[in-house]
Parts: sequence; C-alpha cells; structure tokens
Amino acid sequence: MTALEYIAKAIATNKVKDYYPECRQVALDIYYMLNIHIQGIKPRYRNLRLYSDAANVTGGGSTYIEFAGGVGASRQKQWITPTGWLPKYQPYFENEILNRYPTMRDERFHWQCSVYPKFPQSLFLQAIDEIRGAIFQESNYDYEFANESTETYCKAKNFEGLDIYDYITDILTPAIVNDPNGFVVVYPDDFYEPKEEQRTDEDAGLPQIEYVCSEQVLFFNTDILAWHESKGAFIVDSEAYYFIPFDGKEKKYKAAEAVVLPHTLGVAPFRQLGGYKMYSKDLGHYYLSYFSGAIDWANVAIRQFLDAEAYAKDLIPIVQQIEVDCYTCHGVGSIPVLCDDGSSGCTSACTTCNGTGTINRNLGDVISVNVQDIQNTNGNIPDYVKYLTANPDILKGADERFYNLYDRFMDALYLKYSLQAQSGVAKALDRSKMYMFLSSFSNNVFNVVTDILIFIDGLLNNTLASGDFIMVRRPTQFMLKTDSDLRAELKELTVAGVTDSSIKTVSDTIDILSDDSLVNRYKIEILNLYDPMRYKTDQQKTNLVIVGGAFTKADLVRSARASNELDRIIHQYGNTWFLQASYDTLKTMLDNAMQPYIEQLNNELVLMP
Repeated sequence: MTALEYIAKAIATNKVKDYYPECRQVALDIYYMLNIHIQGIKPRYRNLRLYSDAANVTGGGSTYIEFAGGVGASRQKQWITPTGWLPKYQPYFENEILNRYPTMRDERFHWQCSVYPKFPQSLFLQAIDEIRGAIFQESNYDYEFANESTETYCKAKNFEGLDIYDYITDILTPAIVNDPNGFVVVYPDDFYEPKEEQRTDEDAGLPQIEYVCSEQVLFFNTDILAWHESKGAFIVDSEAYYFIPFDGKEKKYKAAEAVVLPHTLGVAPFRQLGGYKMYSKDLGHYYLSYFSGAIDWANVAIRQFLDAEAYAKDLIPIVQQIEVDCYTCHGVGSIPVLCDDGSSGCTSACTTCNGTGTINRNLGDVISVNVQDIQNTNGNIPDYVKYLTANPDILKGADERFYNLYDRFMDALYLKYSLQAQSGVAKALDRSKMYMFLSSFSNNVFNVVTDILIFIDGLLNNTLASGDFIMVRRPTQFMLKTDSDLRAELKELTVAGVTDSSIKTVSDTIDILSDDSLVNRYKIEILNLYDPMRYKTDQQKTNLVIVGGAFTKADLVRSARASNELDRIIHQYGNTWFLQASYDTLKTMLDNAMQPYIEQLNNELVLMP
C-alpha cells in the first residue's frame, strides 16, 4: 500500500482502525508494561476509610463524601488516583502485576495497591544508565560528516534543545529500551504549519527528529509510516511527507485539506527503534525490548514484596483478654438516669463500655487478683491478658523468596555484574553476558543513528539519502570497571584457570583503558590473531610445548616477542600506514622479524621475558 492509497482508504473514510498493524496489541503490551516500571506508575485504588452513606458527614476523624446515588446509596468507596496513572494502565495492574488469587478479598487487594512499591523503577533507570555509560564513552564512538553544514547543524542544539550526541543518549536510548516497536522519523519541522506560524525562510524546513511511540502508530510497512497526533495524521513514504488535519469536534480527518511536501531522499525517512526481532504467523514481525525479560521478574518480585508486607502486618500480636465487667455499670451495660418527667426508673446505655457491659484492659493497667481466686485455682491463675503471635518463620521465608526474585530481576537487567560482590569467575560469566548484551544493543542503536544522520544530511542538502556522506565509528569495547578492578579480576581469573575468552575480555579492556586509540585497538586485534597463546601464563605456555605438544618452541618465541616487534614496525612505518595495513602484510613482517630468533633455538626452552 502506498501513502496515497492509505490516505484514500483509511483517512478519507475515517477507518484508520481497520488498518492497524497486526502486532499493535503486543507492541502496546510491551510499551505499557515497561512504562509502568520505568516511569514508576502506581495503580489506583479505593480508599477503604471513606464511605458514602451520608453527604458531607464528619465524624470519628474521617470525612465522608457523598457519591452518585446520594443518601442510602450502596457503600461506595472513593478512588485514589496516583500521579501518572491513566486508565490504559489499570488492566495491566489487575491482570498482570497484581493478579490476585481467588480467595483475596477486595480490602486486601486495594490495600496492596495503596502500598504498591516502585523499586523496579530505580533498577530499570540504573540499567539504562549502565548502558549509556558503557556505550557512549568519550573517544569510544564518533561521527564524521562530508558536508560541513550537516556537522554544524548536528552539533547545535536543534533536537528538542539537544545536540545530536545528547539526543541519542538522553532520548533515543531510553526510547529503544521502553518502546522497541516505536519509530523515529526525520522530517522538515514546519511543513504542516499554517503560513502565519512558519519560521523565517532561512530556518524553514530544517530537519527534526520525531519519536513516534507505539500507541501513535496507525499503519506501517517497509515503505510507509502513518501516525496520529492531536493535530492530525502524519504520513511519510519515499516520495513525500503528508499531513491530514483532524477535526476534534467532528472526530474526522479532513483529507481534502491535506498538506503534501515532496522530498528528494529516495527512501522513506523513518526507522523502527528495534530490539530482539520476533516473528509470529498471527502477529507478523515485531520486537521485544532488550529488557522484556525483566518484566516478569519485576512483576513477581512486586507481588512477593506485597505478600511479605502483608505477612508482617499479620504478625502483629493480637491481644486476647478475659472479659472484665465494666466498673461503671458493673456488667449490666446501662446506668440509671432520671426520666424526662424527672422521675426515676429510666436507664441509659453506659458510655464507659458503650453498652457492652465489659471493658478492655489498657496497657500499663495493674490487674489485682484476690487471695480467694488464687486459692480457688490452686495457684494456676489464668492469663487475664495474653498475646497471640503468628509463626515468624513465615515472614523469614517470604523475605528470602523476595530477595531471590529480586536477584533474578537484577540478573535480567544485567545488573548483577555491576552491583554485587562476586568471585572473579562469576564476574567473568556475568561480564560475558553483559558484553553480548551491550554489543547487541550498541549495534541496534548505531544502526538507527546511522539512518537518522543520513536522513538529516539528505534533507539539509536536498539530495538523495546516502551513506557516502556519513561515517559512524561504533564502539568496539565497553568499559565497565576501573583499571585496578580489572587487574584484580584478571589475576583471579588466571589463577582459577578459566577459559581464554574470559581472560581475553578483561586483558584487552585493561589495554584499552591505558590507550584507547585506534592504533592500540588495531594492535590488539593483530596480536590476538597472530599469537594463539597470548592469554596463557608463562607456565601454561611451557606446558603446552613440553606436555601437550600443541605448540612448538618457535611458537613460544613468537608469543614472547610479538608485541615488541609490532611496536617496532609501527614506529618505523607510522600510525597511518599501520591502520591501513592488512593482517597478511603484518603477519609476514612479524614472521620475518621472528626468524633470526627462531634460528637461534636449541633444545632448551626459550625463557619468557
């Protein structure tokens, strides 16, 4: 379907819902669930202290409010609506997060809603910060522009008050986490505005980046994207931008008043944010968030926390008392009073015991027991006041389960590595997972970024969208720890004898921390290819030659001297030449440099420097 066909079929007939993407509901589910946790949204609940049997009645320390139905209406309870709550979120609270068990009473459910915790928010935000800190480090990435005008524009605060670097880190990255099925669109900023509201000629039509969340999307395929805002529908394809105003009173699109702005990009200037790509026969293609796996763990951790809170309240000791006759009415429940005519014989409910005839003991009261009572019970005096306490092991078990689920939640957010004290081996496993995750996330971010920059360059210069004018240097390493942390971890890993890949990750990171230049990164790459024993200890290398037979003495020489010889080659030929040299060229030069040393070999092992 083309943009014009969509306008004719959906917009002109006001039947946009008929063309919703098949994956719309799953996209909304992902977006809303993550939004609840990341934004720290709480469920609404009924205030169980407020009832409405009468209008504006005050008593007992509570204010009672009249609801629809007036006096005598059913005892409705006032709704408490937390900040940020919207009706679209409530089904997710009731059916996903706080799905109550069959025997749970309304009062218990609404109490849980009232004390709903927001601890997932801080962990989600910390995870996003970890991503930004690991990926967007100074000198870890860069953009180069062939057109100076594009570079100047991108480095100015033209994107919601941010330059392109801050926009990517502050807006684009969280959006990818929160809404993988959303889109970014690059468009001329005022093409749909009335003329009297347009900017000056020199500022008109400048590229802007528009984030289109999943709930705004009306339709999309590979060549067209349509979305809705309050002012109307926006459509973009490979030929033009379209704006169709929306009449809020009539609830109709005004297709006859459409604004069309052709462009020269040759492609539709939008990009889906992306995540883990999924496919279903019923839903088609859609994306899971990089943090979708954390949603369920957040939900069960919240439920367990609330259960533990309820158990803690249930463990409050209950006072059991032997009934004591009221000292005012002596157990009768009433006291004599004068009748209205002044005569005697009338009674009134005792105000001390409220007509019950019995009273409760207060804390601190002295209970006196006479001698006769002691004799009658043979000294086995009953407990006039007794405290009933539930088994505290219930709460202990609930707490342990919560912390177990909390730990799993952190693991799903890749936070265990950065937050918990672990052994070097455990850190290596978490580091491996973290690096795989960061690599996938980083590649996705920079795929989106590259397209955004290409679209901006094409619009600014009125040309076809082409990658020939943009060069994006992506991160290749992700620094998560300090040099001292890494060296301590490397020592522990080496002693433990873990796999070379784990040691390689830590060792290379240490090297890059000391020198994050392109030359050093390429040097590490060459040495990793040239020296298969690079990450072995001296003793391990010797054993591989003497015991295992997997390597020769010549390999020992190469492993011992490769780094120094490569440094000599770089110094002799220069950094520029080195960065352009192929591995085959450098391998030949290293082999030639090693030859004199290999020829000097005798039957003794070469000592490692």
